[in-house]
Amino acid sequence: MGNCCFSKKNNTNIEGKAKKDVKDEIHFNKTSFVMNKTEKFRENYLIGQSMGCGIFGEVRKCKHSKSNVIRAVKILRKEKMSKFEIERFTHEIEVMKRLDHPNITKLCEYYEDDKRYYLVMELCTGGELFDELTLQDHMDEETASVITN
Repeated sequence: MGNCCFSKKNNTNIEGKAKKDVKDEIHFNKTSFVMNKTEKFRENYLIGQSMGCGIFGEVRKCKHSKSNVIRAVKILRKEKMSKFEIERFTHEIEVMKRLDHPNITKLCEYYEDDKRYYLVMELCTGGELFDELTLQDHMDEETASVITN
């Protein structure tokens, strides 16, 4: 952070430029709040039961060892991913860092080691939306609004 001197007489800085409001100078970026952690995932989390598996890895419950907050962690094995898939995954992280909507799972933090990526996300326990949709041949707007809330 830099320093700047302002003249109280004419509301200008020492270079003669107009003084801005503090609110104009402070900018928050949502991506600043989702961190790529440098320590190991297992130093901060205890891994729990599996919630599902996919081609590249699995999703498991996890518990933060200090706060006891339960989250979901998506664990992806690098050996199963091509260079293109790793690039796509990196892009997915960048997109998830920017998203903030009540109907989209939030990315809390992520880790990487030699063999795996770990995406720590909020835990959603309502089940798969796809499963709910396949149980019904027709869904009205009122029912759909209850499912998404």
